[in-house]
Amino acid sequence: MAPTQSKVFQYGSYLVGVIWLVKQFYDDTGLSRKGKLPDSQDGSGNNKKGDEYKTFRADLRYMLNICFPTLGCQESLLGYGLVIVLLLRTFLSVVVADIDGYMVKQLINKDKRNTAFGIATWLLIALPSSLVNALIKFFQFRLAIALRQRVTTHIRELYFAHETYFRIAHLDKRVANPEHVMTEDVNQWSERIADLASSLGKPLVDMIFFSVYMFKQLGFANQFLASVAVWESAKLVKYVRPNYSSIIEQKGSLDASLRFQHTRVITASEEIAFCKGDARERTILEKSFAKIYDFTCRTLSRQIPYHIFEDFVTKYVWNVVGLVQVAVPLLSKGQSAGDSAKYFITTRRIMVRNGDATERLMVGIKEVHEFAGYTRRVMDMIRVFREQEQLSKVCRGTVTASDSIVVKDLPIVTPAGDMLIPRMNLRLNPGDRLLILGPNGCGKSSLFRILCGLWPMTEGEISKPEKRSDLYFLPQKPYLVQGTFRDQIIYPLTQAEMAAEGRTDEELLTILGWVLMTPVLEAHGGLDSVKEWAEVLSGGEKQRVGIARIFFHKPKYAVLDECSSAINVEAEQFIFEKLLQTGVGLITISHRHTLFKFHTKLLTFDGVGGYHFDELLQETQLMDLTKKKEVAMRQLHDVLRDLGEDWPARFTLGDTPVPSSPITPKP
Repeated sequence: MAPTQSKVFQYGSYLVGVIWLVKQFYDDTGLSRKGKLPDSQDGSGNNKKGDEYKTFRADLRYMLNICFPTLGCQESLLGYGLVIVLLLRTFLSVVVADIDGYMVKQLINKDKRNTAFGIATWLLIALPSSLVNALIKFFQFRLAIALRQRVTTHIRELYFAHETYFRIAHLDKRVANPEHVMTEDVNQWSERIADLASSLGKPLVDMIFFSVYMFKQLGFANQFLASVAVWESAKLVKYVRPNYSSIIEQKGSLDASLRFQHTRVITASEEIAFCKGDARERTILEKSFAKIYDFTCRTLSRQIPYHIFEDFVTKYVWNVVGLVQVAVPLLSKGQSAGDSAKYFITTRRIMVRNGDATERLMVGIKEVHEFAGYTRRVMDMIRVFREQEQLSKVCRGTVTASDSIVVKDLPIVTPAGDMLIPRMNLRLNPGDRLLILGPNGCGKSSLFRILCGLWPMTEGEISKPEKRSDLYFLPQKPYLVQGTFRDQIIYPLTQAEMAAEGRTDEELLTILGWVLMTPVLEAHGGLDSVKEWAEVLSGGEKQRVGIARIFFHKPKYAVLDECSSAINVEAEQFIFEKLLQTGVGLITISHRHTLFKFHTKLLTFDGVGGYHFDELLQETQLMDLTKKKEVAMRQLHDVLRDLGEDWPARFTLGDTPVPSSPITPKP
């Protein structure tokens, strides 16, 4: 190339550079949109994309503070190690490129000795290169699992604080399938952020390093023009890039829904099998997967133009730009064939690495959008968890500590706002035994959900024991934890905590005798046997284990919500006799007449917002209640017979089953 042509090329490149810088300033300052609303704004002037970016930046800062609490923590050290080995790989890439050029030069010059030396040097440099590549994978995976541990620990603390796990399952439904977010999404988030150092930071460092090298090799004007061409062509790609953040968020929700449907089948497998609901459940699962299939197909179809344009720009347009870059100085220099080959190979290798870095940076930008989707899903859940802490402190009534249970002017209101009882007044002293009667859905269990703080208190006054463990709630189907038979009785304590309190296995064996579980214990291998107890034990055996917990923990009050419905009457009588000997205050929700004699007070709900509290339960009241039930059953049976219905075929008067009379159809 002639000197005059070279100067024209150089001055022309400077002019192009100045024009490009002015254009960048013009676009970035918004002057090109004067008098128009930017694409990211709506009619109200709210910058939606700007708000999303600010939210993402705040969310990321919150997550990074969790993952890297100090500059000297384990996670920070792993991050430093990853950055160091990435920089080493960049340096070794330049060295390998120079050695490649050196070998090609010696081959063209037919210098056997230097060619052999180049091959030996190339093999020698391969050892540290292989080590660096292995260290990159090690640090990347090690950092990912460390970050997952940090985030999971933080979420778990929020999840189990203030009964958040109960609130999001029953009261606050904003987080759909939180188990999927806490496992799969957190895992994806940790892997993506650990990978960003390699997929985003490394290409950026490579671009800077290789660009400086190319500026020295090719000259400022040449490299600057090429950089402008690459920059502008890369900006065009974003116009056809799909919204990967939204795609990840929607796909995560669909995957979580499918996982939840599978969990439902596993949980209710026995009921489904009894009802032969195989076809129905299969249809539900097929519909859930069909949504994922359709969404994925639509997403892939929308990505076709993006991949076509990205491939055309990165593999062909940039290749042509690179060839022009090398050709301009190579044609203007009068060098030997060997020097020209060395120059071409070395420069071309660095240029290819620079192009790869730019392409990986574009892929990294796509991964940043996906990473933002995972960040939003995890942070949306964390925000809800943190709000539960504040909601748990909201109490519009008055709660005081007392050995007695006193309820004054307390409305029984569900979280959905349904009023069950307008005003309730109740008093129980230690050792009292209260029997609660009433139809389903009238507020029997709701009262104790409010007393335990699981449901919000709207107004009124409550006095109760300060410790939650002194007000023990035993449901109809007690929860059985994974572990030994011993763990089922001492739950939620562990064996170490039991020993620290001075409790022994001999005490547990005595308790199991009181609930008639000794034969069951011997049949299953003793206290140390480990099984899936929820599947091994029958319904009645599970209820006996639940009652055994009352004997073990000895609370001031035990709320028994139909806790003996699956236990035969004889065993139930024996167990309740033992409960009376403990002095524990009993609050029993049951309809069995056989339990009436174990209680001294009676609370009756009428099912229409009213109740009646008897301070002293007399034997005559029990007889009256029994007679009322018998009369009502006879009247109901007579009405059904008049209608031609044979239901129930048998009904109970007291404790004696009575068959129905034959039906004589009326003319």
